[in-house]
Amino acid sequence: MALRQEIEPLDEALRLSQHGVKVIQLHAPTSQGCTCQRDCGKSAGKHPILTDWSKHATADPDQIRYLWNQHPWANVGVPMGNVNGLFALDIDGPKGQETLQKWIVEYGDLPPTWQVMTGGGGMQLWYRVPNDLEIPNSVKKIGLNIDIRGTGGQSVAPGSLHQSGKRYQWAPTRSPEDLEPSKPPEWLVDKIREIVEGQRQAKLDGIQLDQIDVVLDERRKPDFEKLVQLRNTSKKFKEIIDGKRSFASPSERDLSIANIAAVKGWTDQEIADLLIMYRNSQGDDLKHPLYYQLTTGKARKWANEQKVIPLKPQESENMTVQEVEPIPLPKNPQVEPFPVDVFPEPVRRFLEEVGSSIGLPTDYPGVHALNFLGAGIGNTRVIELKKGYRQQPNLYSALVADTGTGKSPALEQAFEPILSIQKEYAQIYQNQLEEYDTAYRQYQAKVNEWKKKKDGDPPTEPERPLMKELYVTQATMEALLRALKNNNRGIVLKADELSGWIGGMNQYKGGKGDDREHYLSLWSGSDVKVNRVRDNGEPLFIPKPFCSVTGNIPPDILPTLNDEQGNEDGFIHRVLLAYPDSQDPAEWTWEGISDQAIQGYADVFQRLYNLKPEMVGTESKPKILTLTTAAKKWWAEWFKIHIREMKDPDFSKKLRGPWAKMPNQLARIALIIHMTRVVCSEAEDGAVDEISLSRGIQLVRYFKSHIRKAYQELGKSNVDKRIEEVVDWIRQHGGKVKKRDIQRKRIGGCKKASDVDQLFNELEDHGYGQREKETPPKGGPKTITFKLFI
Repeated sequence: MALRQEIEPLDEALRLSQHGVKVIQLHAPTSQGCTCQRDCGKSAGKHPILTDWSKHATADPDQIRYLWNQHPWANVGVPMGNVNGLFALDIDGPKGQETLQKWIVEYGDLPPTWQVMTGGGGMQLWYRVPNDLEIPNSVKKIGLNIDIRGTGGQSVAPGSLHQSGKRYQWAPTRSPEDLEPSKPPEWLVDKIREIVEGQRQAKLDGIQLDQIDVVLDERRKPDFEKLVQLRNTSKKFKEIIDGKRSFASPSERDLSIANIAAVKGWTDQEIADLLIMYRNSQGDDLKHPLYYQLTTGKARKWANEQKVIPLKPQESENMTVQEVEPIPLPKNPQVEPFPVDVFPEPVRRFLEEVGSSIGLPTDYPGVHALNFLGAGIGNTRVIELKKGYRQQPNLYSALVADTGTGKSPALEQAFEPILSIQKEYAQIYQNQLEEYDTAYRQYQAKVNEWKKKKDGDPPTEPERPLMKELYVTQATMEALLRALKNNNRGIVLKADELSGWIGGMNQYKGGKGDDREHYLSLWSGSDVKVNRVRDNGEPLFIPKPFCSVTGNIPPDILPTLNDEQGNEDGFIHRVLLAYPDSQDPAEWTWEGISDQAIQGYADVFQRLYNLKPEMVGTESKPKILTLTTAAKKWWAEWFKIHIREMKDPDFSKKLRGPWAKMPNQLARIALIIHMTRVVCSEAEDGAVDEISLSRGIQLVRYFKSHIRKAYQELGKSNVDKRIEEVVDWIRQHGGKVKKRDIQRKRIGGCKKASDVDQLFNELEDHGYGQREKETPPKGGPKTITFKLFI
């Protein structure tokens, strides 16, 4: 299309409205600055007139004419994200264009879409927001001089006046009359997802990215004199650049460099330049721009925690100072809160009321409830992701929490519907047993009579009844397999302390049994065949057994979660661990759990338990649920991100096992969520939809964050635990303690002064702090203390 010489804001606002785009009014630049009469700097003419502007966005032509009749000078803004289903790629100047061209060469072309030429020499590309993606406006720094505008943000539209005196306008053949806004390419969507995940991690770490303003340019070089000075004054930094220190990953190395520079008083910009230069020199991938913000933010936060006044360059020259170990002290990863909103209202209300009543997060009942809901479904349903790839809704789960925190009452509350049904079965069994006893006595009388007369066929012995079972609490493997054989719908193994379950494996066979192997098979739902010694050696065959396991684990047990020889057999990788942060003792509350909440949860479980398998001829088989077309797109996208996470060079090898099982876990969780929605009339019993799958993804993200925390404890030695306990004790006493206090209170098992000296040596070797000598206020011998760095 031909561009007009003069473009009026009203005309462009009306043009956009004809294409269903809602618009708002923006302030405009003036010779004095901005119509808002404030010092807006570069934002002059780019911010909305109204504070709650997103609510007043309109595509009504009459309303638009009225607004511009009130403010004919107003610029045009287009709310992005949820309001219009659009997002904008904002390319700023030549450097932004250069970044964009590099992307195109590396990843592929960008499809033609709406394109706006800004008055400042940049451009915007407007794309449709993908159905499965939420793009917040906080997505910035996606590339060098490239930002994203999403929900909560707006873009300046054509017709608007720039402070340069030029107006924004449509690029030739890229206006709404020329084409529809395009879908973004997959590679651009991947970049946006990485940024969203990075910002989520920054929020968990308490890092405010908006306060870290750095210009990223790989051509910039650090100040050479400052670099030489840093090398000369920091032994730690010299060791790193000389290759004398090893790191688990390049990102840990970068964080060490950033920490040293931050403590030495370097600015955020100087740290970012240093990291880019060093990664270039090592041939490392330059990473996403947000990487440098996160690393710099972590370093700045850590440096501030050292309570060390950063040295100014002139002060640090030729000075020898006690250096702080540049690797931060070990900290547990931030864990996600339990996403209780993934459940239908009756389950959600129940979990919230249990948590409120006990004074605990919803993790405590929620993890077990998820497992029990899957047990309610049993082997009546399976999910088939593709031909030959099916999963049952059985889970192995565990809540990691200290004794006395209320984890047992939470487990019992979630378990109540199963217990209630089991009580009914126990009563039925008791009645049947009484009838059997009567029938058996009659049978014995008839046998005696028959033996006397020897006439006709012998009487038929009555069959002893079997109690229908939903769960077991303690059972040998042989007893569990027998229960599974007699209850083909499935069995839950529920243990208040799962440590007994783990420790009890193979205990009747001198530790040489195959209990763990059986539990591995049961998790997979594989057919079980056992040649038994009892029952005259009759083989036991169980096709597709269903076994769920859930319970609680104290944190002290985590280091022991491997087999007796310390080898990895994949057993723990199948267990979904929830490890909420420690809770302070809850205050007393008169608030209990309402009858409505208890009954609502019980009704949901009962409806799940009432589900029936399908009859194929004379054989009952689980009904097979596939994924809807929309859910398949969600699955493919999640799987791509999941695999990319595992391929990251910085990904912990410890986590490869549980991460490898996550696709199976996601399929199972999505099936549980979907069938729970089905019995609550929120979904159809045909195929798992994108809503159920997206909620399953939320739960998988929750479990991933908790598994990261729990796996830090795996394989820890008693020495490691001792050091951690001592560090915690010192922190609780202000971060600085006297040597004699350690000995007097026997902290870390220290009974003698030499024990304390050895302990201080270990703490220093681990980089936790340093010894200091202090002169008492009234004089006398110096007192030896130990001070933590953090």
